[in-house]
Amino acid sequence: LATLLDREMVLIISWARKLPAFSKFSLADQMALLHATWLELLNIRIAYRSALH
Repeated sequence: LATLLDREMVLIISWARKLPAFSKFSLADQMALLHATWLELLNIRIAYRSALH
């Protein structure tokens, strides 16, 4: 389970780094945003994938 969550977090971080506005924040702010929203982003990813099947 931990490996799955690690992989999902890498994908979430990769996705966030592609957002133009995200890169304008300082690294500390980027980390704070990801820390505050990682569970919601993970739930959205799971819901999206579930809707496809």
